[in-house]
Amino acid sequence: MNKQKIIFRVIKQARIENYSKVIVKNYASALKLFLQWVSALKVSKISCIIAYKKNNVL
Repeated sequence: MNKQKIIFRVIKQARIENYSKVIVKNYASALKLFLQWVSALKVSKISCIIAYKKNNVL
């Protein structure tokens, strides 16, 4: 998946969850920087677990 598609999906989900415009903008900006950093590392695959549930912590 390309960077723009990833950023778009995060923005879309944040809007669905009714995050403020400022938070959505900050998330998108931070994600863009992270993806640029990962690209510079020339990593071919990133695996991670994303857990998001209110009141739950990993």
